[in-house]
Amino acid sequence: MDGGTIGLEIVDQNGVREQFSIRAYLGDRDGTNSYTSVYVGAIYFSDPRAALVTDSEHTKRMLIHILASAPNKTPTEDHCLMILRKHPFDIGRCLVHKWTGKYDF
Repeated sequence: MDGGTIGLEIVDQNGVREQFSIRAYLGDRDGTNSYTSVYVGAIYFSDPRAALVTDSEHTKRMLIHILASAPNKTPTEDHCLMILRKHPFDIGRCLVHKWTGKYDF
């Protein structure tokens, strides 16, 4: 996570890597429409190798599912899930991380 943009790298069992970036966007004035742009090919959307995924909602949902199903998530990964899903369970996990001092930001 860099300035709010979420970068993910997925490595399959053969070591093949694919990188994605979900761009932080301040959204509309009412706070909606943040994290709607997904890029493939780089962890940072500003990287020249990054290509915008058109009609990216399905891709974003799959990335959230992959992140959520990963075992032994770090506090940072839990924070990314909280931002993307806004699920009460994720919020609770982040509060526990905060109370136990596991966040350095």
